Parts: sequence; structure tokens; C-alpha cells
Amino acid sequence: MFNAEKLEDERQRLATGDFRRGFGLFKGYTMPESFQEIQQAIEDFKVYDDDVWITSFPKCGTTWSQELVWCVLHDLNLETTKEETDLRMPFIEFCCILCPQTFKHSGSRYDPGYLEKSVELARDAKRPRILKTHLPFELLPKQIQTFERKPKIVHVYRNMKDTCVSYFHHQRLLEGFRGDFDLFWKLFITGKLNYTPMTDNILSYWKHRNRDNILFIRFEDMKANIRSVIASVCEFFNKSFLEKDIEKLLEYLSFDVMKNNPYVDKHRVLEYCKAIGVCSNAEGNFIRQGKTGGHKSDMSKDVEDIFDQHLKSKLIGTGLNL
Repeated sequence: MFNAEKLEDERQRLATGDFRRGFGLFKGYTMPESFQEIQQAIEDFKVYDDDVWITSFPKCGTTWSQELVWCVLHDLNLETTKEETDLRMPFIEFCCILCPQTFKHSGSRYDPGYLEKSVELARDAKRPRILKTHLPFELLPKQIQTFERKPKIVHVYRNMKDTCVSYFHHQRLLEGFRGDFDLFWKLFITGKLNYTPMTDNILSYWKHRNRDNILFIRFEDMKANIRSVIASVCEFFNKSFLEKDIEKLLEYLSFDVMKNNPYVDKHRVLEYCKAIGVCSNAEGNFIRQGKTGGHKSDMSKDVEDIFDQHLKSKLIGTGLNL
């Protein structure tokens, strides 16, 4: 269906640069080439049973879910949220998303300071730690893969077509992608972008869905009835709260509050990416629309059909709906 050589050439031309040397395959998943520099450290990462890991494919409602989990675990004390999300809940592989040379030579006054040391930041986080990753299950620390340790895992997933469109805008904003959407969706569906194939990434967790330390959250359910999702998260962590406090949490998690919250909008990361020339969409925002069905304004019916056929072939018999 696609010219693989042409796609590879276009990816190299429009998705790499000083900020990223190239891409590699790691246990079947595409990641930045620089992931090899931290892969062993993550595999050997010491895990505790009282850890909480927020896992997802990118742009599936991760930040929203992080804030929900944080608030529940901190007894809805919203004062504890007044620190950047990436400091409270370290993104363990963040340092590989942009080439390490970018950090060493940027000289930017906007440098948040934690991008280069994300594995160490996760390691040293105060227990009980809440950690974030977009890695598939096969690339998690060995102690999680073997169930030697059983931290709580909250996995967030979303409609694949909406995710693709949101990821396109994200990559233009923070990861230096300079191509158009026509190129992007082809790279996405053929597994040539970070963390892809998306279906395999989600299925790597889904096959463990019956284990008692894993909870699945669907973005569309959060949009339709977040109160119900809050109840599920509270049950998972054995927490209960008064209705008046739940109302405060609902307000805190509302789209308008999230979008304008300086602790979650990644404004320092965005300014840093602008300063080092990575941002291809200077007018964009990290939290963009936060709605379901948004792909229809970007995808033609023919592209939708290609995605539907792909999903049908990948998900048949799994019980998963993307």
C-alpha cells in the first residue's frame, strides 16, 4: 500500500535533525535512536510495590489521568498539585525523546532542568512514587514484566484515529515534526513513529487486564462520565471521599481549568522547544481540544477506512475497542 523506501526517506528528512539523530526498533517498537542509551537503566530500574505507574500511548489523556490519580492518592488536597506535573510524576524516558546533544548545547534560559535526567528523577522521587511512561509493557522494568514487583498500573487508552490526529499536532509542537498530516498518518499506521505500533503497545497491557494491580481507563469514558471514572479510580486505590470534595475535584479536572493550569500545560517545555528550534507550530498548546471524534476534521473517509481495516485485523478476538 505504501512505498516503504519513500516513507523512510521522508521520515529522515522531516522528523530528524539536531534534536534527533534517527529512530530504532526496540523489541518491535519504534523509539528515538537515543533510547538505547537508557534502555538498560530502565530494564534494571528498581521498582517498589507501592509505586503507581501511569501508562499510555501518547495523547490518550495521560496528563488528565495523572492529575486524577495524584489527587485521589493525596486525599483530594489540591494544594499538593502546585508543582509541575513532570516533577511530581516523573516521565521516566523523557530524556530520550530529544537527542541528549540538544540538552548539552542548547544554552537556553528556558531549560526546565529535568529533561536530561528523567530516569534519575524517577528513581529519586519521593515514595510512594507516581511515575509516567508511554513505553509498551515489553520495555518496562524487568521487575514489572516478571511480576516480581506488583505496583499499581493505571493504563489510559483512546480511539486510534483521534489519537493519531492529536499526536500529529503534538509532534509538530514538541518533537520537531515538519511534515504534513498525509505523511504523518502513513508513518503512524506503519509503525514508524515513537511508541508505535499503537495497537501492539496497548495490547501489551491489555493481555494483563485481569490482574488485580492493573486498571484500564478509556479517554472516551472520561469525557462521557468522569464521575464514574473517578469512582473506579477511588475503588482501585481503596479511597472514598465526601461529595463536596468530589465536586471540587470535578472542577479541578474540567477542561478549561486543565488547559489554563500552569502546572500541567508544559509551558516551560514548550518555551524550551521553541528556543532550541524544535517547535514547528509556535501558536500551538500542549492541551489542545480534549474532545472525542476530532479526527473527522483532519481525516478523509478513505483514510478512516484504512484505519478501520487496520484495527479490524489487529484487534479481532482481543475484546479491545479502539
